[in-house]
Amino acid sequence: MGLRGRCIRCLGLVVIVALVMVAPASASGKPPKNGPDLAISDWKVDQGKPYFIRVVPGGGELFIKVTTENLGNRKAKPSVTLVGLTHNGDTVALKEVKVPGLKPHEASTESATLHVDQLGWMVPRGLANATKVVPETNTHNNGLHLKSFRIPAIADTWTIDQFETKNEVPGVSSDDTTLTDGAFHLSHYDSTKEEWVYQGYGTVDGSSTYNPSPLCSGTGTSSTTVSPSKLTHDTLAITRDLTGYTAFIATSKLPGYTITINCGTPITIPAGFADLDTAAHIGTAFEPMKEDDQTLSGSFPVPVTTPSGTSTISWKFFADL
Repeated sequence: MGLRGRCIRCLGLVVIVALVMVAPASASGKPPKNGPDLAISDWKVDQGKPYFIRVVPGGGELFIKVTTENLGNRKAKPSVTLVGLTHNGDTVALKEVKVPGLKPHEASTESATLHVDQLGWMVPRGLANATKVVPETNTHNNGLHLKSFRIPAIADTWTIDQFETKNEVPGVSSDDTTLTDGAFHLSHYDSTKEEWVYQGYGTVDGSSTYNPSPLCSGTGTSSTTVSPSKLTHDTLAITRDLTGYTAFIATSKLPGYTITINCGTPITIPAGFADLDTAAHIGTAFEPMKEDDQTLSGSFPVPVTTPSGTSTISWKFFADL
């Protein structure tokens, strides 16, 4: 019994010696084994859903709130938390956030604005104690990489460089419907169809030509312009995952015009506008695109009901960045 008591007292002495041995380590400038431990405990978007970055000329902004917490058992002096976004592994936005001194298990939440000037999926990144002013023995939890949380950066406006439909009956007639001075502006997100919806604007130009034919040796041309206020159904839709798009303007519903030809006597025949659309309305559901595409373009010939006639549609839209 006496031996056991002496052993317990020996253990107590060992503990005291161990504490004494540890003390000089912190004095030498090395971080203590028990000290501050900074980590990002929360990173969230500070805006309404759906989360996205509206990119306008000059770039777009994402408002976030980041929480830095001291998980250790010693006070941490003021530090810097670095927050940012990456696109395909490349950093596209960075911001230093000043964090005040934190007591053990205390947290502080700061707001930050991240600036993005390109399109595509953005992945949040973060790093607590970025300037390493706080001595830490554990730095494994300093970094934050939310791989499963992506934020789309999408264009606010697509300028319509070309949107045209040409109908032609060889040797008889041809007409051309074109949208000029046009653009698609972001309107809303359709949660039912999971699409980003853009409203179209522009001036519709129509021209028609009648050529000599076995039915009539006369010729005639006509053209007209319809203001944007007369447009009916006109949208650009981009899928939620930014992998497909389609555009359609129902110009065939606009009031038509006439063309006069001379077939011995003047004859007036009706002319009208052809719908402006992408090939997706004839074939697949959407035109393929990459998530960071800044140009959407294509051309497609399709048959029409007129015997021996063809219709060619073409389009080119540029993201207004």
